[in-house]
Amino acid sequence: MTDYVGVFPTGAVSLVSTPVSVASGDRIDGADIENGGVFTVFAAGTPTDVTFVDPGKTPAGTPAGTVPPVTVAANTSRSWGRTALKGYINQASNKVVVNYSAPAGVTAQVVG
Repeated sequence: MTDYVGVFPTGAVSLVSTPVSVASGDRIDGADIENGGVFTVFAAGTPTDVTFVDPGKTPAGTPAGTVPPVTVAANTSRSWGRTALKGYINQASNKVVVNYSAPAGVTAQVVG
């Protein structure tokens, strides 16, 4: 499991960390999402389905529905920002949990 740490550039030139290997149960910090972080998944030779865990309630407090997976095709990447992820922030842990159908050869990172 990876706890992603957002890289938020300052006025000076900064290095963006290398994407890290993924595992089901990876977590993105809710503060990074709210501060404009973008979560990107890179798939190498094998596609993977990315699923964000439903925290159990919608922002209105009603029971949430099923979250369909999003496919990241082989040799491509896909990114999600605040608008797409804010509804998946678990209010108790302040994290978004991410699962992958095929994590081998898949990396991810959060950049602000």
